[in-house]
Amino acid sequence: TAAGGPFNLAGEDNIMVRMLCGEVPLLGYRRGTVTPPFLEAAKEVLRRKVIVGLAEEAEESAARFRTFLKRGGGGVEAANPTPCDRAPKNGVAAAGGAEPEAAEPGSEEFGALAMRDWADLSLYHYAVELFREQAAMFEGEGGGAEVRRL
Repeated sequence: TAAGGPFNLAGEDNIMVRMLCGEVPLLGYRRGTVTPPFLEAAKEVLRRKVIVGLAEEAEESAARFRTFLKRGGGGVEAANPTPCDRAPKNGVAAAGGAEPEAAEPGSEEFGALAMRDWADLSLYHYAVELFREQAAMFEGEGGGAEVRRL
């Protein structure tokens, strides 16, 4: 949305950790400064309740979501393409149709973002690790994998 719009999160720090911990900054529900216990709680939510997908592993992520939904009773069929099926081919569109400019690692901007969003950055690294661990849930051949609990 436009800057200053109702869903503008530009001024929020560690928005993913906040949301996974039950904060909804858009509705004015905030508990204050994000601390290490917030981060640990967010990691626990990811570990226990989320099938992790990564943009840089879009094809594999889409396959996992499809498998989970089929085996989990969602009834998603390959003949019925979903946004997950199209995302690896089309790319993930950013809000407003344009990709945001990425801050280069090592740049002043990246350093400022890393300091402000330290917990989200740590959560991202944990999500990458969890993505690798969750591969064991999707073992099998030809997309017919049975989903099993870790």
